[in-house]
Amino acid sequence: SELTSQLLSHAMVIHRSEALEPEAIDLPSLLDHVVQRARPISDDVLIRLDIDEEAKGAVIAGDPISLNEAMTNLVDNAVKYAGRGGDVTVRLCPHPEGDGFLIDVADRGPGIPDAEKDTVLRRFGRGAAGAGTTGSGLGLAIVKAVTDAHGGALRLLDRPGGGLIVRLELPRAT
Repeated sequence: SELTSQLLSHAMVIHRSEALEPEAIDLPSLLDHVVQRARPISDDVLIRLDIDEEAKGAVIAGDPISLNEAMTNLVDNAVKYAGRGGDVTVRLCPHPEGDGFLIDVADRGPGIPDAEKDTVLRRFGRGAAGAGTTGSGLGLAIVKAVTDAHGGALRLLDRPGGGLIVRLELPRAT
């Protein structure tokens, strides 16, 4: 059922990106909604939302449904790989080099080796850390499709001290 759900989500995101009619999206509200939804089902993983003071009024132009789907996938993946007693941080801040925003979703899981980072962004692509963990290999492909449709960039970064940071760079609404 998870595979079917992810396939439908991927198809929905692709369809919505092809017919994108941007709306103003309040990023702090969207992220708060995603984090609040995840907390009750995150077992004992601590999820923290950190919104930089300069990003409290962050607004981008985009599709709220597909952005919600992307952020839900990121937080769910981070919780899954953080493990029991782990922590996940969702952070929103202004882009230091541009006119947009950064959203980081960071965990203390096993991370993704550099050699696998391109693979896990493709449909059904899974890294070695996913062995033995339930998943379809579509979550990050969905996030990449949504990020691309919004004129953004997606980066997979090693978290200092261990883990992964998934960074979305999204342009500010004009």
